[in-house]
Amino acid sequence: MKTRYRFKEMGVPLKHDWEKELEALSEQFARNALETYRLWLAAHLALSAKPDPITQEDILAITILWQNACEVLATLPRGTKVDKFKSQIPGRLKARNHSDETVHLVMSYWPDQRFFEVVNKAHTLEQLENIRQGMDAAQAAMTCKHLNQKPTAEYLRHYLHKNLVEHINDTRDALPQGFAVINSPTPEQMERLTYMSVCAQMQGKPPPPVIMDFRHPQNGLPLRTFRSRHPRRNARQTEIIKAIYRVEDNIPGADGRPHTGTTPIRGSKLSESSG
Repeated sequence: MKTRYRFKEMGVPLKHDWEKELEALSEQFARNALETYRLWLAAHLALSAKPDPITQEDILAITILWQNACEVLATLPRGTKVDKFKSQIPGRLKARNHSDETVHLVMSYWPDQRFFEVVNKAHTLEQLENIRQGMDAAQAAMTCKHLNQKPTAEYLRHYLHKNLVEHINDTRDALPQGFAVINSPTPEQMERLTYMSVCAQMQGKPPPPVIMDFRHPQNGLPLRTFRSRHPRRNARQTEIIKAIYRVEDNIPGADGRPHTGTTPIRGSKLSESSG
């Protein structure tokens, strides 16, 4: 640590071992990013098709499924489709000491082929992001419905995510109480906290009560971003709200001729019936 600090003072920053490993994993994952994201999005599309509210357990199960699929896909030839190696996922889960009950639960979130057909139409991450935004809007509307909130910008934007990565990292976890939380710590902060923890343990003291939160917590979309992505008269947004809230396209009485402000002339049948 001291040597790294001296080199940094000389203008020669050295990368940590974990940074080198993370870069290697990032390069390996980048080859299969589109394919693995398809699985995550297809699983969430299947989740959005159900009328039940989305829970933290649902999100965790899909995350576990997605992570193991990433590892399996990295060992397969390039170009392998993610919907073709479902049978290899249970073995990977068991290798990680997951119980049979957990394996069965996680595999129950494997999406049907009809959801894979939707995500397979996307050939770039940008196209996949467009599909995700529609799904994100549907999940936000569903959340508002279960919370008895109106699907307006005031409420919807708090449940929307900026992009795919932020959506994946929103696990809805509640951090334990009594800890100081550092969001997205820098390498310097991590090094300093690790040093303090080691020193405390060497002295027989408990480590400092600190939690380093590496997630991208979803804080909702700013109103301006929400308006640009989901304009009020957007047909796609309107159809999502109608589907979630089961709003009828034809309101009873809407097809009738509007009132013009003049007294209608009674017909002969009406006169006869009234007489």
